[in-house]
Amino acid sequence: NSSALVGKVAKLPSSLRLKFWEGINRAKAKLNDEIPLLDPIADLGVKNNELKICLENIHLLKARINDNPLSKRSDIDQLVHSHEKRIAKYQELKMAHEELNKKESLLQLDELYSRKRVLRRLGFCTEDDVIHLKGRIACEISSGDELMLTELLLDGFFNDFTPAQIAGILSCFVAEKGITKEPPKLSLDMESALKTIRAKARHLATVAEECRVRSGPMTTSVAGSLKGDGNIFAEGGRSAVEEYVEKFTGDFMEVVRNWADGVSFAQLLLMSKVFAGSVIRCLRRLDELLKQMHSAAKVAGNVDLEIKFTTANTLIKRDIVFAGSLYL
Repeated sequence: NSSALVGKVAKLPSSLRLKFWEGINRAKAKLNDEIPLLDPIADLGVKNNELKICLENIHLLKARINDNPLSKRSDIDQLVHSHEKRIAKYQELKMAHEELNKKESLLQLDELYSRKRVLRRLGFCTEDDVIHLKGRIACEISSGDELMLTELLLDGFFNDFTPAQIAGILSCFVAEKGITKEPPKLSLDMESALKTIRAKARHLATVAEECRVRSGPMTTSVAGSLKGDGNIFAEGGRSAVEEYVEKFTGDFMEVVRNWADGVSFAQLLLMSKVFAGSVIRCLRRLDELLKQMHSAAKVAGNVDLEIKFTTANTLIKRDIVFAGSLYL
């Protein structure tokens, strides 16, 4: 520290001060006015391993800087300044992202409260977020609309249908949408079942709107919330309620029911206007859903439905659709 050094020199007698400055001037003349810094280890005798490591790192970094072509550019100071500005902007961007994440967390929290209101209104959990029997049943289902299927199961909707009819009805929950341009002609039992499903869908979507769920009608339903994953609600559209209701179509109801009744695959394609690949995908998804519905019925304690879902699964799981390879 130069000020401290000057302070110490000022306390010396004038004769010593004169000799001191003469010595400094001789050293400056000998070293061309470039007096080097004292080495803390060699000159000052500092014994510290950490300091030694730091000095070695400094020497290595200086060597790397000197070897870099940029260090020889005339505009190096401007480049360093630009880099420092870039780092500062990056830090600002990072802070902005953190602030945005905080805002999004608040929005997600509001959405969570809205979804919980739906679950409470429908009796899937208590006010203290304890899961009821309905909630445990819903958690067994993941291949279809869990909330809808749980409501239908507990309403006794499936009780009066045969296994083949149940297979056709459940196709509404796994089939691809928009496969056929014209609505298929349904038998009276399938048409009645589809009306019941759509009425239940309208009720559930209305409850969601009343609970101020931000993103529209349900798609994967309640089990996602109970398990803590999945997106329950689809993007809003012209009418959130109607958009949800229209997701349930009868495009594959007769196709699947006929397949469960034993119709061959070739006859099935002649009877319908659906592509073979779409039928195979639908039946394979239905196989998984029927297994899950069997588990849900078991949790509900409904032995008759357990048997019906298992029988329906056996009826559809045959022939080329479930072959190990379609080339066999």
